[in-house]
Amino acid sequence: MNKWNDFKRGFRLNHAAVLAASLLLLIISLSTLEIFLRSPLFITIPEELLLTAPTDQITHMSLEARRLKAHESALYFFGGSALREALSHPAHIFGSRNQSFAEATVLIDQLPSKGALILGVNPWHFSYEPKTLLKEFRDYWFLSPSDHLTSLMREEEAPHFWDHLLLSGMRGYLAYYWKYNATQLMKGEWPSHQYTPHLYDNAPKLTSSQFENALAQMEKVRASGFSTHTEFQRESLKRLVLLARNKNLTIAFVETPFHPIAQERFKKVLEVYTPMIQKLAQELNVPYSNAGRTAAWKDEDFYDAIHLRPEGRSKFESKFSQQLGTTVL
Repeated sequence: MNKWNDFKRGFRLNHAAVLAASLLLLIISLSTLEIFLRSPLFITIPEELLLTAPTDQITHMSLEARRLKAHESALYFFGGSALREALSHPAHIFGSRNQSFAEATVLIDQLPSKGALILGVNPWHFSYEPKTLLKEFRDYWFLSPSDHLTSLMREEEAPHFWDHLLLSGMRGYLAYYWKYNATQLMKGEWPSHQYTPHLYDNAPKLTSSQFENALAQMEKVRASGFSTHTEFQRESLKRLVLLARNKNLTIAFVETPFHPIAQERFKKVLEVYTPMIQKLAQELNVPYSNAGRTAAWKDEDFYDAIHLRPEGRSKFESKFSQQLGTTVL
């Protein structure tokens, strides 16, 4: 009992020297962790142990980008989930649901200074509120150290000292990790997940009513806000092109798949968007492919309005390969 009381008294000790020593140890510990997160040692941890779930796109892409070797000359694909589902091989495909400008910027930061970047474009790309998605991605910052993310934070909000540390970006990741793996962790088991790139391969095709509901939701959420974010989309693409060229990456735009019925439904949006993206590609001298809208699509090629099933991938890959030819590929 006396030993326990002695321990409690020691724990409550507020002597200045002890507090200073404790603070110093805490700073050293956090600094060591920060150095580890930035080092090549961190990315030697198997991806399966770091994924929060099989569909954890941000963790997978961040680790994939950091593990690319400097001497590699490869083809990289960036874009939303529409581009991810349109390509048959997951290697070097950095496509995630509602990919934000902040996310694309950070991932380009990680790429080797060599190769080619195919950027998937569509009317909805970078159409979400920039500040919200910046904060969302910052929760995973420790996976992808990036000076450009700090710059973006400075544009959107005045960052605090804490925001410059990778540790500040662990909160969201740890929350998701606990959310999806609490049961296993409580049992003392360390979760292990295999990344699943194509989410719709085994899903049944949408029924007519489900498809119509999906279009209505797209019209409500995406199309209604298109005009508001057109200029932001233009500026985002221009900045990504500049960032890629500063890393000696060749870059091209490719339209992601769009169901013919959806093209007709959003005809007015496309009448504004198509000339805008074509003019931008011309201004920036960026090769452009409209494969996502001009391939010989059939209804069975699509899961919904923008995501391909396996049957449609070869059509898309063949079409944009023909259009871009040897310019980029």
